[in-house]
Amino acid sequence: MRKPIDPSLRYPIPYGLDTNLEDRYMNIPINLLNGIFDNKDLACQKIIKFCLYHHARTRFQFGEMMERFELAAKFFGVKINSLLSNIVEGEFLYEDWIRRKSPRGGIKIKIFHDIAFNEKSEFEIALFCAHVGLKSILQNDSFKKTSFDALFARMAGYSSARNAEGRIPAILMKYQSRHYRLKLIFDLQKYWHLAYEADHTRGFYFSFRLNHEELWMEIQKSRIKRKTFQTELALKKKANREKARLFCGDQKKPPEPDIKSFHAINQNGQLQ
Repeated sequence: MRKPIDPSLRYPIPYGLDTNLEDRYMNIPINLLNGIFDNKDLACQKIIKFCLYHHARTRFQFGEMMERFELAAKFFGVKINSLLSNIVEGEFLYEDWIRRKSPRGGIKIKIFHDIAFNEKSEFEIALFCAHVGLKSILQNDSFKKTSFDALFARMAGYSSARNAEGRIPAILMKYQSRHYRLKLIFDLQKYWHLAYEADHTRGFYFSFRLNHEELWMEIQKSRIKRKTFQTELALKKKANREKARLFCGDQKKPPEPDIKSFHAINQNGQLQ
């Protein structure tokens, strides 16, 4: 049975957002994506309650929590009716996030508004999850290499493919086919400025900061750097082996034991 939507939290109509709000970001814990295909509204409420509490607790240093929570609501462009109940649930979600150590993906608030306020198709929800999942993998790096197994684990709300094994919901499993994978990547490139490269490599490289040309250049630089390191390491090992051989060759062999100098031992073990 689905949990009823909390009526204490209401979103304003996302029209006429000012420039400042459109430029703001929010960090979404990937564990809160779990269940978004079953009940998008409930998942979005959990996300915003977590973000409000996290922002109020970590970004504002002065004032009571209620005051800070209201300021956080202004930052995220949402209206709150029942302040206390949202603080309590936000705190629970925050403590759960601390316990799970769940990665977070940073997206613009306007993207979240779009998914939260408007009706979305199953594919559009999957696209949103892929966006957050990739951002949670990228973190602060300009580009990263990953795999579709790792991406779908993040989309399902898990930090790694190992943790997600056997837990990815059936509704998301179909998007693992080549057709849907390519469609997800195509739309991410078209609408959300994803740079993607998977030529002659296991997994794929991606970036949201670099264009495709810049990404390809960085890939080539990393390959050259890796090959240079591997070559230098091989030469160093070869030199070390040669040093060891020379060292062992310079050592004088111990003299052979003089058998005649020892007394023979009789059958009783006594020296003669």
